[in-house]
Amino acid sequence: MYKTTSLPAQIVEAFGSLGINIFHYEALDSTNAAARVYAHKKIALPPALFIADEQTSGRGRLGRSFFSPKDTGLYMTLLLPARETLAFTRITSLCAVALHNAIEKIYGVSTKIKWVNDLYLKDKKVAGILAEAFSARDERFVAIGIGVNISTEDFPAELSGIASSLSKANNTPPEEQKALKFALCHEICRELLSALDDGSSQKYMEDYRALSLVIGQDIRFFENGAEYEGKAIDVNPDGALLVSTAEGIKVLSSGEISVRLNK
Repeated sequence: MYKTTSLPAQIVEAFGSLGINIFHYEALDSTNAAARVYAHKKIALPPALFIADEQTSGRGRLGRSFFSPKDTGLYMTLLLPARETLAFTRITSLCAVALHNAIEKIYGVSTKIKWVNDLYLKDKKVAGILAEAFSARDERFVAIGIGVNISTEDFPAELSGIASSLSKANNTPPEEQKALKFALCHEICRELLSALDDGSSQKYMEDYRALSLVIGQDIRFFENGAEYEGKAIDVNPDGALLVSTAEGIKVLSSGEISVRLNK
């Protein structure tokens, strides 16, 4: 079982005001994995938040890893009961908008969304989302994992040219970074719960389109092992990317393809 560490009472109370039980760890293999353990143990009803100072096996989409060094980022998972009123395919899109809004409010910088789950600051990735649905004890849950590079500087060679951090944009002093991390986490949760309680994801889908880094761009994408080229023209109400290709309009759904912008 994972070992939690204590947090200041004001932080616990702040998340409690949102109806969220918060669990903090110095290190985890993955916050999404901790959420699954929690759901299977039936410790308490969600919402529950899992936040770690470091992940040793952080995960992204399509089996990729998420670089999660100690004390330089926000690594969190919000565990929620699945909601029949919101299609799972829309959840990542909704989360991306909530994350964009929270980053803008707390850090004062504006990000763009690279379909489907990455947030970019200028031309570099600063955050990613991994939403997973699963069953435990005959109930359905959604684990929404979010990783944000706050002050990470020493990226592995394969990430050094494509990843960056929020603090590089606003020069956050080191002594303020921890407080801002929890403020960002709280704002993400508030935004996300507010959106889910709204009963409709339509406004968030409109915002998602407006924040898109790829709509209107020539892109290359991979599907079933083959590479294609086309122009991203829209995101449909279910969060799928519509691409105009020589073969006609292709509808790209989450989990099946990888997209990168043409240079």
